[in-house]
Amino acid sequence: MGAGSWGTTFAQVLCDAGTPAVLCSRRPELASAITATGENRDYLPGITLTDALRATADPAEALAGADLVVLAVPAQSLRENLARWAPLLPAGALLVSLIKGIELGSCDRMSQVIAQVAGLPASQIAVIMADITRLLGELRGEQPPAEPYNPAIARRKARQELQALAKAQASQEQAAGDDGQQAGITDSPDDSRPAGASPP
Repeated sequence: MGAGSWGTTFAQVLCDAGTPAVLCSRRPELASAITATGENRDYLPGITLTDALRATADPAEALAGADLVVLAVPAQSLRENLARWAPLLPAGALLVSLIKGIELGSCDRMSQVIAQVAGLPASQIAVIMADITRLLGELRGEQPPAEPYNPAIARRKARQELQALAKAQASQEQAAGDDGQQAGITDSPDDSRPAGASPP
């Protein structure tokens, strides 16, 4: 969700790894141009995108049937955008934030904003921190990949990382439950930080 340079780059990476992706742009003319030309001339001029990558300006179309929803919008617009998208999120979908920074005013991390607005547990929220400069360099052919790329290995690594994230979250929830029972305490309603969410 978001068709800027980071969102487009990550969508291309997903397609390269064998995961179909649909870009969602707020501007219909940009979505049409990406689909028609295979290039995001506004944000990644000169880079040819894979034919497997589609773009739309309709959030419902982009989210239909998705099991992975990647958020790549400006930090200060996440809450407003996600409030509109939340009713369209498929049940059980994992929300992945590529967004850096915190929300002004609340000082909430992006993972916290997602939990509050979408009403999701930490096990359905992930944060990815990557070097976009290097990824863009690889797309432009300015530098070689860090290691030979193998789609099967990439998918296996992604599954392992997500499994490890879920396992760690389950362990933390179990530990929190045990502590609460032994000490006779409950979670504070003022603590809105989702357990296990990594900072963006």
